[in-house]
Amino acid sequence: MNGKSYTVDEAKKLMERYCLYRERNHQEVTQKLKSLGMIALARNQILEHLMQEGYLNETRFAESYARGKFLINKWGRNKIRLALKQKNISDYNLNKALQEIDESRYTHQVMQLILKKWTSLDKKTDYETMQKLKAYMLRKGYEYEEINNALAQLKENYD
Repeated sequence: MNGKSYTVDEAKKLMERYCLYRERNHQEVTQKLKSLGMIALARNQILEHLMQEGYLNETRFAESYARGKFLINKWGRNKIRLALKQKNISDYNLNKALQEIDESRYTHQVMQLILKKWTSLDKKTDYETMQKLKAYMLRKGYEYEEINNALAQLKENYD
């Protein structure tokens, strides 16, 4: 707690600005309200206000989060799914968010990441190189089948 106490109206204004800065989820907002020393009744009142006024929308947050992690961080669906689950996003919103990822763009990104990683590896053996590529892509959150399809395509083009 930062020592200052806030009225409900002051906290509402503060949280409106907090939510305008970037998309937030309920968990983040609740945590912030707790850090401001707001009691449960006030927190619920403020959360309700933020949802009614459109400052807080779990679906919008999940979709924005999924798009950002895919486009900017180059994460795969598995890693995005896990991160959203850790943020207590409902299964409905999680699935809706993952639908935001264009399938052809996803497949293209898998191939681009594999090619980029492949050029940076010192290729001792084919097997070792393939294992390193698979491990890298699994850590990025891509599905095993997607990885294998891209690697098969890569082998086809370079054999």
